[in-house]
Amino acid sequence: MRTFMRSAKCSLAAAVAALAAIFLTGTRAAESLQIEGGQIADAASDASGVRVFKGIPYAAPPVGVLRWKAPQPVQSWNGIRSTAEWGPRCVQSNRLGDLDPLNKRMDEDCLYLNVWTPATSSSQSLPVMVWIHGGSNLNGAGSQPEFDGSRLAGKGVVVVTINYRLDVFGFLAHPELTKESDTNSSGNYGLLDQIAALKWVQRNIRTFGGDPNRVTLFGESAGAFDVSLLMASPLTKGLFVRVIGESGGALTTIAGFGPKPLQIGEQDGIKFIEAIGVKSVAELRAKPARDILEAAIKSPITYAFGVVDGYVVPEHPASIYAKGKQNDVPLLVGWNADEGSLFAARLKLPADAPPYAERIRAQFKDQADAALKLYPPGSTSQDEKASLTALLGDEIIAYGSWAWAERAAVSGKSPVYRYISHAGHLARPNSQFILSPRLASITSLRFITSSTISMR
Repeated sequence: MRTFMRSAKCSLAAAVAALAAIFLTGTRAAESLQIEGGQIADAASDASGVRVFKGIPYAAPPVGVLRWKAPQPVQSWNGIRSTAEWGPRCVQSNRLGDLDPLNKRMDEDCLYLNVWTPATSSSQSLPVMVWIHGGSNLNGAGSQPEFDGSRLAGKGVVVVTINYRLDVFGFLAHPELTKESDTNSSGNYGLLDQIAALKWVQRNIRTFGGDPNRVTLFGESAGAFDVSLLMASPLTKGLFVRVIGESGGALTTIAGFGPKPLQIGEQDGIKFIEAIGVKSVAELRAKPARDILEAAIKSPITYAFGVVDGYVVPEHPASIYAKGKQNDVPLLVGWNADEGSLFAARLKLPADAPPYAERIRAQFKDQADAALKLYPPGSTSQDEKASLTALLGDEIIAYGSWAWAERAAVSGKSPVYRYISHAGHLARPNSQFILSPRLASITSLRFITSSTISMR
């Protein structure tokens, strides 16, 4: 009996010591969390008290008959789902390089999100930031190393990054797809994925200590482009209360970098189906994803910037913002110095390309003289390269960002802030970008890059 009592006392002492260790070190006991679809394993906190939950499904896998369909409700699972690994990246090429070297998995089953939280209980109601990654809507994933939300979460924010369908899988329009939909639209499946993720946040983020009434939506490059469309969409009303756009906006005047009219998108879809050698969407859905991706890579048509479908994007975004029909929420938007350097480096002109001035005249026609004053050819090849770099940056990135801020400031009531980030030097002045009196301009902000503002 004494032996048993000594053993029981030792066991009780060990249990008490273990519990004390848990409470004194702040380590959470192993448990599960209930979210939409089932239970997920709780995550251990890192040294700064942040937990990360990887690979949480927010919609059903968009495969088979669900390819080129609006995202469907998440499928339930049994048991406790692990959140220790990233979900697969959405199907994509390596046109922009290996953007996610630590996550080699790629699949059409890719509608997953990741959560970083510093909360120690579900009742904390911390602000939430939902990140839309860039990559020309052709590449990228929420699991990219530079999108690690740990440091931002360490400042008291719940951070969410997401995957969404890319390239032809996310942005193909076609008359058959339009007809079979309940909304008489097609071509914006990637945007619908993003909206589905925002709705998931509204329903589930309290489990991670986040406040669904304090969601900031932010993105960079194509992610900022998408965010400008989501801010314009009637489908996102109430899903976020603040917006940040870094280096991009859908109000660009370049047709190839803006949403297409639905009719043009459908015509491009018809050309794609013909090029791949099938006669219907049903046959295309039966094709392996790899075959479809390879056909998209060979196609001269870009399937990445959505369509004005009358549903997700009811009008061209320039018109929506001009009329004040956007979600009127506080907006911070801007761009970096030398945005055009990436595009200039990738531009490969043919050997018989006409001289710079002739190319400018062909592009700008009756406005060519004004364009050449702003972007002069100069007397050396270095001068020409500098002007071309500035022009590409302004056309593709800066103007769309500027116009987004300008239109929102003129037509809305919420505050709008514009920034230009400089990496230790002053950018070439953009005197053609005249600001409205309501726009709070932060033009001298220095040493702040877009990645610094977002996550790091």
